[in-house]
Amino acid sequence: MKFICQCQTLRQEIEYAMGFSTQKNSLSITSNVYLENSGDLLTIKATDLKMSFVSTIDVKTVVPGSTSVFCEKLVAVMKNLPEGDIEIQIYIVADHRI
Repeated sequence: MKFICQCQTLRQEIEYAMGFSTQKNSLSITSNVYLENSGDLLTIKATDLKMSFVSTIDVKTVVPGSTSVFCEKLVAVMKNLPEGDIEIQIYIVADHRI
């Protein structure tokens, strides 16, 4: 998964999503935000199991894909990034043991 977008736009949507994620829930997946890019759109999803948040923003997709990221950490990292275009790349490492 790899895409390029405006830092401020992505940060704003992730901050909105954080309002729908639950940091104190026993289900850790509700502390995450789901990111999926395809075409030239990034879909951002979050839930607290009662309400859901879904948003899309324009991006330049280099490699389509999807992932789940701890929302609070992502917001903390993004607050320290400079304005302008940023490139997000997710590496997926699979350990196949037989």
